[in-house]
Amino acid sequence: MKWRRYEIKYSSKKLKEILKRREDLIKQYRSIESGGKLLSRSLPEEIVEIPYDGPLKILAFSDYRLHNLNTLLKFIETLNEKPDLIIYAGGSLWRFTRPKPELLRSKCLIHQGIPHDYLPEYDFIIYGGDSQLIWRIPKKLAADLDEKHLKQRLAMVVELAKDLKQMIISRSRTEDYLSSLMELISKKYAMFDVIPVSEETLYRKYAIIDKYAETEVLSLHVFKLFNDRIARDSLLSVLVLASFDEIDSLLLKKIYEDESFICFHVARAGHDHNMLELLAKKSQFGLVVVAGDDDVEEHANLYIDGEKVFNAEKTWIKVGRFLIVGLEGATAGIDALADYYSEADTRLRLELAKDFANDGTKLIIVSHAPPRGVLDRELHYGNVNVGSTALRDFVEENSQKIPLVICGHAESLGGRFEKLQDTLVVNVSSPNDIYSKVNISLIDVDEHGHVDIKFYKLPSVVDEIFESGAGEEVLRRLKAGLGLSDSEAHLFISMFEKYGRRFLEDLHMMAKLKFRYGFSWDNVFRLYMRGVVSPEQISDEIVEDVMKDSYGIHKTHLMRAYAKIVREREKGNTYLLTRIPLEDKIVLIDAEYVPEEGSIKPVLYGFLDATTGELKQFWFYETDKLVEYLNSKADYLFTYWGGADKKLLEMLGFRVRFLNLLYQVQISLIAPIETTDLKSVHDALCGHKNEEWWQRNFYDMDGLTKLMLCRQVLGDLNDLEARESLANANKADLLALKYIVDKLRKLPTK
Repeated sequence: MKWRRYEIKYSSKKLKEILKRREDLIKQYRSIESGGKLLSRSLPEEIVEIPYDGPLKILAFSDYRLHNLNTLLKFIETLNEKPDLIIYAGGSLWRFTRPKPELLRSKCLIHQGIPHDYLPEYDFIIYGGDSQLIWRIPKKLAADLDEKHLKQRLAMVVELAKDLKQMIISRSRTEDYLSSLMELISKKYAMFDVIPVSEETLYRKYAIIDKYAETEVLSLHVFKLFNDRIARDSLLSVLVLASFDEIDSLLLKKIYEDESFICFHVARAGHDHNMLELLAKKSQFGLVVVAGDDDVEEHANLYIDGEKVFNAEKTWIKVGRFLIVGLEGATAGIDALADYYSEADTRLRLELAKDFANDGTKLIIVSHAPPRGVLDRELHYGNVNVGSTALRDFVEENSQKIPLVICGHAESLGGRFEKLQDTLVVNVSSPNDIYSKVNISLIDVDEHGHVDIKFYKLPSVVDEIFESGAGEEVLRRLKAGLGLSDSEAHLFISMFEKYGRRFLEDLHMMAKLKFRYGFSWDNVFRLYMRGVVSPEQISDEIVEDVMKDSYGIHKTHLMRAYAKIVREREKGNTYLLTRIPLEDKIVLIDAEYVPEEGSIKPVLYGFLDATTGELKQFWFYETDKLVEYLNSKADYLFTYWGGADKKLLEMLGFRVRFLNLLYQVQISLIAPIETTDLKSVHDALCGHKNEEWWQRNFYDMDGLTKLMLCRQVLGDLNDLEARESLANANKADLLALKYIVDKLRKLPTK
């Protein structure tokens, strides 16, 4: 039977009703009225009707960010029965396809209505690790150039990017960048020039311009702080351009032209497979897709394309008695565009779907985010609920009409389902790590709304490395794909040889031990040899046993990680695992400094005698007074909170006994803290200080602000305000250290 596709038209009366309802929902959910998508983007545009009788067989997955796409295709081919629909609930859509050049026209319009002295020539698009360019070139220049000469010009820009890349690698100061860049341009690239564009609080922007075309070829954002390093986005632009080789083989396609500019799409040959389209062909009716929280709508529209590929945000699909509606993005979570995807608009779309399904049709909701409180707890976002409140409200109120919600987003709960009243909620996401397997769900829904689910696991990235071969090839891929050192890669191979498939099956749990608590791989594998794959299985006796077999830095990692586990177990209790060697005569150290290339430049030294309470501070030019003070304290234990304080004193030739109190706290202190930064430990042991002086000089003071103050003092010794602010921040840290030491002396040891 023939499919039917029709546009959804909204009468002026209906739009008024929708707007009024939206206003009410904004108040109900306290959504940001000025945020959220435009109303026109919140409404579905069309419905595709597919005649069908009988149960619906769905293959569903989500958050497929790292794993092998070809493995997924091969798995579908092994199924006894072809799915009626394949559903992807969003995440990293750029992995699946290269956008068609004609869909990129909107990126060519950046100059329209925007005042700009020098229009940027290039825009960058990343596809599955492959780079593409949108090249905007003035018509007066492009009109006189054929493809050969256009490529010659592009080759010159690529060569410039390669020179810049080399210069960035070999230099670290702004002055070096600029002088070297000026020299490079004047000698080798006469058509280009370097001009300052703007200066902000944190960085300066310089543009490399084409003097004749009057365009910006590249821009460099240079941070004033952090050794004046090139900002990451500028570096990425340089690296993308520098990655283009074999210019003659590049594909140039004109995709836009107006009275001022011609735009070309530039890409390498190949990489033309549309994996979304290939997936659609593996099912009877096609592929239904919603964008994830990392798929900004503008980009999602570029990627969700192809024959029988449906963007469920714009196109709703009615298959027999089922209406499939989509909810893209997420309204909660650190990465969510919560002011873009609002709860109010989520509820509005669902209410519209209910109106369209008023003839007894059942709703199947494909939402990247789960309903609030249902399979939506996510460690990645800080162990918080990342689901949608509006989705939950709607499901609870209309549960008998909604047999199924397919979702993702909360990756640690993928491969599970729960009931929300009469509705089955299935989280089909896969963990965003290379050690975990892929979750695939096969779901059967009959015309009465009964749902059956079966989960499958596909190989992890590590599984595929071990299955790909043996010997040096596995070693190479472990080092390249997992970022392992040579010794770590050999450890992996020896564990696989000893435990076989069981090792790979358990590896995702071992990875959680490593990355959540900070064990080394050596620690993790020694624990595994003793039957440990989860923190609950670790005891004092096991740690002591592992410690006997461990060496060097692995002992430190073991103690730090175990202390973190014990802190989690003993929340609310405060004590020491082992005694901290705090002597009677202690001098606390805190120094303020500026990192230099391969070194550090001191600005202010601060000392506090923990016994007498005497505070001393010395500026970097007061070396004689500093040395005199240090000699008077030669028999004291100099105690510091990590960092470079010890190194700064050793640079003066001062050799005394030191105690790194941060390290001691990390391996010994059990307290209700999430991190062992100075502020957290102080507040846990000593309580929060509410005085304005403490707020300004301790709680509101961070490393970046201190670094800025250090630079201000070095730049102008007469800047009394900066000197006072830095001295007070230094004093606050020393006082906090003293209060911590006083409390640590009194804590019991277990």
